[in-house]
Amino acid sequence: MATAAAVIALLLVIVGWFATHVFSEMRERRKEMRGQIDKLIVNLHKIEADTRSFHSAPAFDSVKANDLRVSLDRFERTASRMAVFNQDELARHYRLIRQGATLQNFEPSTFTPQPLDAALLMDFSDISWDIEDAMETQYAEQYPDSFPYFRFRKRTIRK
Repeated sequence: MATAAAVIALLLVIVGWFATHVFSEMRERRKEMRGQIDKLIVNLHKIEADTRSFHSAPAFDSVKANDLRVSLDRFERTASRMAVFNQDELARHYRLIRQGATLQNFEPSTFTPQPLDAALLMDFSDISWDIEDAMETQYAEQYPDSFPYFRFRKRTIRK
C-alpha cells in the first residue's frame, strides 16, 4: 500500500514538473516573440518617419531613397523570419508598404516635395497601421490573453 502511494506521489510530481516546464517554456517563447514584434513595430514607425522625411524633402535625395529601400527590405526579411506570422497573409501587406513608399514620387525626374498632409503620406500611414494591426492580430491568435496562453499550431513545411 505504501509503495502504491509513493508511486502515485512520484507520478504526480513528474506530471507537475512537466506541466510547469511546458508552461514556463511557452511563457518565455511568448515574451521573446513579443520583444521581437515590438522591435519590428519600432522599425515600422522609423520607416514611416523616413518615408515622410523623404517625400517632404525640398529635393530628391538618392541617399535617403536608398536607405528607405534598404529599411523596407530589412523589415520584410525580419518579419518573414518570425514563426508567429502567417507569411501568406502578410505578403499583401509587404507589397503595399513597399509600393506606398516607393511607387509614386520616387524617381529623381518626377520628384515633387509633398506637404505633410498629402494623400501619398496619409495613405502610407494607413498602410503602416494596417500591417501593424495584422501583425498584432496574428500574435494575439497565437498567444491569447487567456489560459493556456498559447495555441498549438500545425507545423508545415514552408514553400
